[in-house]
Amino acid sequence: DKNLVVKPAIEKEPEKKEEKIDTPYINVTANINKLSLSPNRYGKNLIIKGFYDDKKFHHYQLKGQAYHQKAIDNTISQSDFDIALYDNDTITGSKEFTIDISNAGTMLHVFSGKERLIGADISTRLIRADAQSPYQGNIMIKDFQIINSPVFLQLVNLISVQGFLRGLGGEGLIFDNLKSGVSYQDDVLYVNEMIASASGVGFAVDGQLSYKHKTIDIDGKIIPLHDIDRFIDKIPFLGQLITGGDNDGLFVLIFNIEGNLDKPSVSVNPVATILPSIIRQLLDNFTNNDDKNISDQSNSANQ
Repeated sequence: DKNLVVKPAIEKEPEKKEEKIDTPYINVTANINKLSLSPNRYGKNLIIKGFYDDKKFHHYQLKGQAYHQKAIDNTISQSDFDIALYDNDTITGSKEFTIDISNAGTMLHVFSGKERLIGADISTRLIRADAQSPYQGNIMIKDFQIINSPVFLQLVNLISVQGFLRGLGGEGLIFDNLKSGVSYQDDVLYVNEMIASASGVGFAVDGQLSYKHKTIDIDGKIIPLHDIDRFIDKIPFLGQLITGGDNDGLFVLIFNIEGNLDKPSVSVNPVATILPSIIRQLLDNFTNNDDKNISDQSNSANQ
């Protein structure tokens, strides 16, 4: 007996494993001496940076100056800005987002063509721990005015405090500073314990803005005579009794802004505009007690 062995005419060569080739680390930089957006709006000394590695960009940075020349008197306002997004860890997806802008109102006007803000020195640092986590951090804004804002004007029309109305004159309400905790995830910006102060007015705000759905939902308090309230609050016990502690004042207006970002509805609590914070808190507590009369307890609270 003989065994018959049949072999293919062409033997298949063994598969070769694809060798991984390390992608070179490339620093991409674009320098623009001047970028004119209109006869009186332009950017100068613009630097755009990107760092390329492993088939994708890991870092971005935009810095430079923005200029606006006023047609009335030919004066020029300047904004210096530095905006960056860095990868802290490419494996976990940890990132860091930083913003440093002086006179942000000018920058926004130059690149958007709309004048909604005057002044504003902005500083913020947000960190994302990993790809599933939100960006979290704080934002600080100093010396700014909000102008040409329909939402602000709508809110003002619902306020009867003389000093506040006077502050919102032709140039808008002038703010000294704003501080807030913020977080951002899935195109939603969350505002946590925002505190802002203007001349004789304080704001305490919490809420969220959805850029994906173009909606806003914000709850806040407006505290007129804020400087006086802060002075009283420094008095032990008496300050707590009158003002109710942090972020409250002698006269508190509670407001809500919600709906479409372009045209939200604004509502206020008129009771809080005329009552000291301590009485408002007492009324809130008494509302939950069915065995007591609110008016009787308000009278006893005033004694």
